[in-house]
Amino acid sequence: MLTKPKFRVLAVDDTRSNLVVLSAILQDDYEVVTAQDGASALVIAASASPPDIILLDIVMAGMDGFEVCRALKQNPLTASIPVIFLTSRSDVEDLTRGFELGAVDYIAKPIVEAVVVARLKTHIQLMQYSRRLEASVRQRTQALEYVQGKLERLIDFGISMGSERDRMALLHKILSGG
Repeated sequence: MLTKPKFRVLAVDDTRSNLVVLSAILQDDYEVVTAQDGASALVIAASASPPDIILLDIVMAGMDGFEVCRALKQNPLTASIPVIFLTSRSDVEDLTRGFELGAVDYIAKPIVEAVVVARLKTHIQLMQYSRRLEASVRQRTQALEYVQGKLERLIDFGISMGSERDRMALLHKILSGG
């Protein structure tokens, strides 16, 4: 039986007990990687096996969550990874600042299992939809470029052949779709 690959979640918090709780909540459904500081989180996020989503504490010693988020969004390798802030803060300025830096959501502390699971599931689904849409756009763009090249060659061939009247009739036929 084939097992479905698990999405990789990076949990970042300088309080070890919070990481233990998050890991326990998520370990059955996700591959959980942890970091206790911002610098380690940035290394993991830019690694060969980057996370699909990041749960990031705001208040940490050294590099705080806002600084980590800013660095993630400035790096082309990590800019598209969704960041959900974990925080005990609730003032509008902090919430707004996080969204301005590129966070996709907030989860309030103390952590409630049902909220973490629901928010993570929602943002993983959004990420999957976004990836599928991007792949579809790439595929359709390639198809259009192919058809455009064929059309350009057909027009060039048609223009090089025949009389002015024949060329105009061919051009009209191409442009009218007939």
